[in-house]
Amino acid sequence: MPDRFTEYNVVPYFPICNECKHHFSGDKCLAFLKGIPREILNGDHDHHKPFAGDNGIQFEPKEY
Repeated sequence: MPDRFTEYNVVPYFPICNECKHHFSGDKCLAFLKGIPREILNGDHDHHKPFAGDNGIQFEPKEY
């Protein structure tokens, strides 16, 4: 069964990711170049804390 995000090629709005200085496009960031894990995107994991595969990079607010 297709993933509900990729089925329609839709990238939902994720406030925590969009406010992170490591985020650069859709579901991509320096921590997860192949795509931010669902657990972070849906809010099940707070990425202020380490997550397997994040290469030691966690959420840091953008500097405006």
